[in-house]
Amino acid sequence: MTFVTVFIFRQDYNMYINKNKWQPAPKSGKGEKMNKNFKDQKMDIKELENKFGSFVKDEKRYYITQEPYVVGDGTFYEANAIDVDGNDYMLRWRTTEEWQSRNISEQEDESEACNWDVFEVIE
Repeated sequence: MTFVTVFIFRQDYNMYINKNKWQPAPKSGKGEKMNKNFKDQKMDIKELENKFGSFVKDEKRYYITQEPYVVGDGTFYEANAIDVDGNDYMLRWRTTEEWQSRNISEQEDESEACNWDVFEVIE
């Protein structure tokens, strides 16, 4: 089931690389069709980093292309990412046990959901 979800996600969030310029797909992930004017929306790597941030693992920097979002039963957050060469990745963070034990109404500040420095890179 996770494989299918990731496959659909990657298909929906496909990026097009052109000399360090990229075009992100819509963020919703709910099967919405892409905006017809979407092809005109481009960002360079610095704008991308300023908008969504970047993460470093094993001396490699990953630029996320969307806000991380909760997956499945709430045990993970994921976000699509690229490297400086335009290669696609999925970054995955495990939510903390403390976060998982909270009542949903108490899960307001998502900055507390995960240890954002510890993540898995999925190619």
